[in-house]
Amino acid sequence: MEREIKVKGMHCEGCEQRVQKLVGRLSKIESVTADHQSGTVTIAYDGNPETLQAANEQIRELGYEVAQ
Repeated sequence: MEREIKVKGMHCEGCEQRVQKLVGRLSKIESVTADHQSGTVTIAYDGNPETLQAANEQIRELGYEVAQ
């Protein structure tokens, strides 16, 4: 399953790389693509709501705001 998450606070390619690296380390995450220009993070994951919640929490821990 693929999901696009709106994220506020990413402003450069370094931000994208941090998000991709750290969210990508979570179990059951297949791929992560962050785009600071559109303010989105797209994840491919197992479809479990807990996996999505873990990704959102990791993004917040990095200092970015997840828009609901």
